[in-house]
Amino acid sequence: MEKDEITLLARDGNEEPFKVTFTKVEDKLIITCTCSEGIHGEFCEHKLRLASNDIMMLQHPGQNSAMLSAHVWVIDAPISDKLIHLLQLQGEDEPDEEAIEKAQAEIGKAMREGTV
Repeated sequence: MEKDEITLLARDGNEEPFKVTFTKVEDKLIITCTCSEGIHGEFCEHKLRLASNDIMMLQHPGQNSAMLSAHVWVIDAPISDKLIHLLQLQGEDEPDEEAIEKAQAEIGKAMREGTV
């Protein structure tokens, strides 16, 4: 079983950066983070923003190409549809907080298990 990993450092204010790891095993993509939510397998902004190719979340600009590679994995994974849906919900004029929380929980589970 082949396993590939990409680890990116995510900004977090004045604190040490968090490690966001994208692990590709066959047809699964697992995304983890070392922040307090991420270590419990929950949804976190670090995973969301790096999975969405948000360059402003990167701690080190030298990781741009690694982030692009991780983003390609995300695009090719079933989780991409759930991420797009969440971003659309968040962008609405009057966001439905309940729907956003539900989408975040689903994405957290999908990132933890590598399934959708």
